[in-house]
Amino acid sequence: MLLVALASLRERRVSFAGAFLTLVFGVTLVSAAGLVVSAAGDDPAWSEAGSLLALFAGLGAFLTVFVVASTVGFTVSLRRKEFALLRMAGADPGQVFRVVQAEALVLGAAAALVGAVLGLPARSVLVAVLKARGVVPGGVELPVTGVAGPLLLAFGLGLVVAVLGAWPAARRAGAISPVEAFREAGADTRPVPLGRWVLGLLALGAGLGLLALLPRVPVEGRLPLALFVAQPLVVGLALIGPAVVPGATALAVAPLERFAGVTALVARQNLRTAVRRTASCAAPVLATIGITGSLLAGTDLLGAASRADAALLHTSDYRVTGPRLDPAAVPGSVPAVDSSVTAFVNRGSRSVAALGVTREHLADVLGLGAVTGDLDALTGDTAALPARQAAAFGVPLGGVLDLALADGTRLGVRVVALYEGPPLTGPVLLPADLVGAGSGPPPALLVRGGRPDVPGATVVSTQDWLASSAGRREDGMRLGAELLSWFALLYTLFAVANTVVMSFARRSAEFARLRVLGASPGQVLRVALWEAVGIAATGLVLGAAATALAVGGLWQALRATGLDVPLDLPWGALVAVAAGCAAVLLGTSLTATVVVLRTPRRPPAG
Repeated sequence: MLLVALASLRERRVSFAGAFLTLVFGVTLVSAAGLVVSAAGDDPAWSEAGSLLALFAGLGAFLTVFVVASTVGFTVSLRRKEFALLRMAGADPGQVFRVVQAEALVLGAAAALVGAVLGLPARSVLVAVLKARGVVPGGVELPVTGVAGPLLLAFGLGLVVAVLGAWPAARRAGAISPVEAFREAGADTRPVPLGRWVLGLLALGAGLGLLALLPRVPVEGRLPLALFVAQPLVVGLALIGPAVVPGATALAVAPLERFAGVTALVARQNLRTAVRRTASCAAPVLATIGITGSLLAGTDLLGAASRADAALLHTSDYRVTGPRLDPAAVPGSVPAVDSSVTAFVNRGSRSVAALGVTREHLADVLGLGAVTGDLDALTGDTAALPARQAAAFGVPLGGVLDLALADGTRLGVRVVALYEGPPLTGPVLLPADLVGAGSGPPPALLVRGGRPDVPGATVVSTQDWLASSAGRREDGMRLGAELLSWFALLYTLFAVANTVVMSFARRSAEFARLRVLGASPGQVLRVALWEAVGIAATGLVLGAAATALAVGGLWQALRATGLDVPLDLPWGALVAVAAGCAAVLLGTSLTATVVVLRTPRRPPAG
């Protein structure tokens, strides 16, 4: 089987180029991200970058499987006659299945090897980008350690992704009947198999089920879950795409017949009959719009929700920072030490925000809501927790929470109070001297009332401080969303270009017939243009539908907490991604048409 697969890949280098590049790109990204995360270890300076890179690698794996499945599936549809001849020659369905899987295995091994090697220089590029955009401090160096593990993992992932992506196409290839060797018609009007309908509807149901879970998930998990909501929706729409997309694209082109005439009519009929080609070209656009739209809009929604939530927690009017601050000089002020701690709960560990404070005047500067227990007991090895967090940790009032401070000190603190806090989240409240301020000056003073006059100190309004803090946090989130969007757009380029090249290489006879019937080169180009317009419009609409479901579910989940979160979407970024997808599709289609028209070929008789 391997020899047959090697011969097939050599014969169809162009057809498999897109899948190869996609796999190389995906493995390179996963290996680079793995190298960074492995070298960073538990360094807190890289914690935000680690979360971003994990999301990056997950999306890369999903899009790689999606593109490989689409590419190999379309290749199989173009080779139906070849596989039918193999069946006539005595090959059983299992042998045909193994041929396609062997092709995917060889392709995956080659691409995974190249991608793993490219991961080493890509690691340096990735670190430079993260530092340039402020996700990681510029002065933080990352040692080159633990190289073998991430590279081997990325190589193995490349093989698994290639085989998984080719699995559905291999099953379809094995099911091809020998009778199809005599099939000469160019139209692909086979109905969508029942199994594909079932899988598509199950995927859509899974997406809707995840939507129902959104309100019950902690805030830090809602953006990843919103992204995962889009993935099954995209998969479901792609699976039932051959039943929906051709008719939808034809419907999108129909209005063009009013001014484009016969070229739009020909394009509409081509879209209706070339089911597999139409669906394969629309699927990458659908995936890109659905995934990136959910990510970009979801990032902005969560940013707005976090700002509203923080404003409910921080009810002070001013924040004072500077050297040698004396809390006694500002009556009613509360020393505050921002930090983070690691909580060891539920047989694992979890990093959570912490705030070191003093117990006096605490309710004046923090919106704690209803309090159970005694905040006046917040001294020594004690803590006050948000009630929802305590329930999630399984730590009752009076219980002991095992945690590690930012300096690595591990201790057990007794929970002396539970507070309601804002709807989304709240910090673990610890005594200021326990967090690290000690007997020295605190890093900040929280003040309620008029603006204090503190010589040598910096006084900013709490509102301005919240805006600045949110801006830094959201810049990192937005960077991740932008990088992932460009990343997905590159996948669209690979997938669409490869599908267009494969299909247009088979369309030279079709275009030659149009020329014989009197169509000018310009008219043939316009036919290809209207086809691309219809496919792009359908992919954009279906992707927008997946985005609307995911983002709408996230918005409703946030509003259900009581926060007033405006549905202010990043229209500029969304339009840019949509325009990029349309430009890729139109550009590759027109370029391929020009190349085909310049290649002399006589149409076959009849």
